[in-house]
Amino acid sequence: MRRQGAKVMIIEEHYVDRHFMEEIGQYYSRCLKPPPNYCRRVHFFSEELGLLTEEDFFRFLFSPATSAQDVTARLQQHYLGFVVVRPIPAAPIGRTILKLPREAQYDCRAFSEYSVYVLGYRLTVKGLPYQQQDAAVAVCAATAMWSALQRVARRDGNRGPTPAETAVLSVKHLVPFGRPFPSAGLSIEQMCDGLRECGYPPILFALDGVEGIPQALLMTYLRSGMPVILTITGVDEAGTSFGHAVVVLGSAVAQTEIATSSTDEVELSFVYSNRVVVHDDSIGPYLDGEILTLDRVPMPHRQKLADAFGIEPSEYALVPCLKTSSVNAPPDYVVVRYGVVPMYPKQRSSALELFYHASELGEACASLLKQPLQFEKVECRFRRAGRYVESINASDYRGAELPEFQRTVVLSRYVGVTTLSWKGQKLIDGIWDCTDIRRDVAGANALLGVVGHSELGSQLAQALGAVLSVPSC
Repeated sequence: MRRQGAKVMIIEEHYVDRHFMEEIGQYYSRCLKPPPNYCRRVHFFSEELGLLTEEDFFRFLFSPATSAQDVTARLQQHYLGFVVVRPIPAAPIGRTILKLPREAQYDCRAFSEYSVYVLGYRLTVKGLPYQQQDAAVAVCAATAMWSALQRVARRDGNRGPTPAETAVLSVKHLVPFGRPFPSAGLSIEQMCDGLRECGYPPILFALDGVEGIPQALLMTYLRSGMPVILTITGVDEAGTSFGHAVVVLGSAVAQTEIATSSTDEVELSFVYSNRVVVHDDSIGPYLDGEILTLDRVPMPHRQKLADAFGIEPSEYALVPCLKTSSVNAPPDYVVVRYGVVPMYPKQRSSALELFYHASELGEACASLLKQPLQFEKVECRFRRAGRYVESINASDYRGAELPEFQRTVVLSRYVGVTTLSWKGQKLIDGIWDCTDIRRDVAGANALLGVVGHSELGSQLAQALGAVLSVPSC
């Protein structure tokens, strides 16, 4: 917490945490010496508030001379979040929600806002829940799934499952490693099964292959506010290989890397960043991470990974790795196997399909303008339809056709948005149906509308709308 700038702690000595209560019910209540069923909750503040003693603090909170609004505003200004401390010596860090760090450097959209009450004052904190893995109930994979699902379920209007519930649902149909409890870990098949049972069937994608495209796919989900679980393998100090899972929730603000896709008519540059923000339940939350290929991993880490997993030198440039670093530990390097993204049930499109849609939109623009086009920045994301049309109303450019567009456009709850930039400015958005897969047959166009970001973009959007029979502005 020093890295977050914490100066003051306020401790709730008796806090009942729903997530820990489930762990008690599933496992600890059956132990000979069960722990208490309550925790402590520690609140952190970034300023001492000018209060040197406990008496000063309570005088500040409840003085008749100070309004409740003023007290709340001052506490909120310096509130950093909370840590639930479980009565489990081997894994004390329970549900933790801390303020997003280093906001000037990182773009973290996979978060939710949480309300807490501190001595009767309502405070809020924005973050993604974190918890230390507990080898008895929820190991790394179940904990990573739990963390990601807190964002996905909450955004969808539901309450997220507990770590114990996530672990139980993951072994409902398949238990290849023996008993469900104590947990011996989860396979990738069990993780996918558990996410389906929680109501959010996942998309699974590999990060190996041509450098750039997998990272750009990862960036599409992060840009959409969707956390991505990475399954990784590494080698410990004893030379033993291990499997692990972490959650990626954001990336660097400066997205300077480019993955290029070209056809005869159009060249698309998908922008991304290799620098990411990671929750690792064996180290801590909000870690600095970097996606890089094995050929860029320094020695002796590169050789250790190559020897452990039988990777030939000719394959180094195709093997994705993750570098993580924290204040108290040297950088660590692991091999990334898969990205796992819990999806909203009716959202059937993938990030890769949005890439294809962006190419289709670019080719349609080139055909109308009768010239090859180079789009130097392409951004793809999934959005709630209501939030997207709201953003159109608030945009800097509002064409005369906007009222008719808002009146006639019909959108699915979640839409895919492909934004093409040309000559240094945003040009046009394509809005795509997410309730169906992409189909290469006539009459199955998933395009729902086209929106221009400038006068030229609006003219192009209207021309495309007329040709493709979709609303435009």
